[in-house]
Amino acid sequence: MTSLSLVEYLGAFGLTANPFQFTNADEEERLDQYFVSPPYFASVLGDPSNPTSCMVFAPRGAGKSAQRRMVEISSPGDEVLCVTYDDFRNRLGRIPVRSTIADHQLNVARLTVVGLLTWLSINGEAGNHLTPDEKTSLRRIAISLLGTVSQPELVRSLKAIRNLPDRAKEVWNENRWILTSVLSGVNIATGGIGGGTLPAADDHDYELAPGDALEALATIARTLGFKAIYVLIDRIDETAETQSNGQAAYTLVAPLMHDLRLLEHRPYAFKFFVPDYIYPQFEESGGRSDRIKTFHTKWRNHELLEMMGRRLNVFSNGKLSDLSEVVSPEDDASDLVFISLCFAAGSPRDLIRIWGRALDEQLRSNDAMPGITLEAMMRAVDAFANERAIEIATASVLRDLTRLGQVDFTVSEVANDILHVQTNAARRSIQIWDQRGIVRQVGDLSAGRGRPHHHFSVIDMRVARSMFPAKSLVEFMADKARYCRTCDSWTMGDWDDPSGQRPETCIDCGAPLEVIFENSEGDD
Repeated sequence: MTSLSLVEYLGAFGLTANPFQFTNADEEERLDQYFVSPPYFASVLGDPSNPTSCMVFAPRGAGKSAQRRMVEISSPGDEVLCVTYDDFRNRLGRIPVRSTIADHQLNVARLTVVGLLTWLSINGEAGNHLTPDEKTSLRRIAISLLGTVSQPELVRSLKAIRNLPDRAKEVWNENRWILTSVLSGVNIATGGIGGGTLPAADDHDYELAPGDALEALATIARTLGFKAIYVLIDRIDETAETQSNGQAAYTLVAPLMHDLRLLEHRPYAFKFFVPDYIYPQFEESGGRSDRIKTFHTKWRNHELLEMMGRRLNVFSNGKLSDLSEVVSPEDDASDLVFISLCFAAGSPRDLIRIWGRALDEQLRSNDAMPGITLEAMMRAVDAFANERAIEIATASVLRDLTRLGQVDFTVSEVANDILHVQTNAARRSIQIWDQRGIVRQVGDLSAGRGRPHHHFSVIDMRVARSMFPAKSLVEFMADKARYCRTCDSWTMGDWDDPSGQRPETCIDCGAPLEVIFENSEGDD
């Protein structure tokens, strides 16, 4: 059959666009139409009349930014001012990993004052409710925080105000920024701020501590009718300093996460959307989950399938509602779906990536119709696993693990057989692998009369798959993976090595493990 273009292929299924194209929530224009709420999302969103801070811990790709975006979309602009705090640069344009609480307060105060001035640009009459002292205070805070702001800084601040209409932000360009009007005392869309007179000379030298600025802005926001100011903290692990360093990611926001006085200061509600691997550090450092609610995102397979079904439904104008409808009729759709779920590892983003890659593989074949085949899915999973393994483990770590040639091991095996280093150096390497979520201690092995050896295992299936490129996908699953039906998870082990000590129960819940793939190629 003649190969089809992507548009033609999608159109044959009634799809108006590629449902697997985007994996970044900020690029998804119709996110609200297919968003699947975690069980606690209503609590994360909260009640603007009673704003409370909270923390969402989730793995990468598990929908942290999607939840943050839905908070932005769901928060009424006349009741809640949403400021998204995901750019941690200071005035020098640097991101200090060891930011102080004053650094964060300064950034949040700057975003808040930009948000209030932007809101006033379309609700100018509301400014008449401000007292003369509040008007003076707002003007002075604007001068202090925005007086030397550059155009790029202003653009970044405006992008952080997500639940106000774009037309409200246009006034900054129309008037060479609202700030110009504030500083000159002109009453342009600011409810009379400035009083029609030029600011006094001491206004330009006015300095206010960041904490005091937040306090004053809270009072002004209440007077303007806001019930809450939501500060949404996201993308702490997406800077050059933090993307491969969990400790740095935690250190970046630790001052905010532990300042109870600020987190409980109404009308502010600080909502953190942060990677789950920083939770142990948060807890060990005295994190007060008894005062600030914490939520942990974990997707079950049926929830992932519901999410994919909704995506297909939206992108097909209601014609499709299940992944099986884009699978070749010559293959068992349940096989393709199951394999994709295995390697998605509970991640919505990774499941979308796998099906997007399967679509690419299908289009590469000469027979581009009538649906995605099992062969295309197998190629897609292998390609995805290699990509994801490098993202998780880095190429150098993956090389070391591949040389190891087994998914479970002891410290001495790593020290003597792979890295050829002292035992303590091997322990440090394994500790780094553990922090990255690549391996985990699964028990102890008897060492005769000596101390037991700690027994470690690779726990990420994508990394494990990439360690054995010579094996076919089915051979790998038969030799190295066992399924726990109780918690929809996989346990890795060297079942093809009769001399090894292989786990018999799930390392997460202790339930019996099942053999899903048989040793003979193609059986399942």
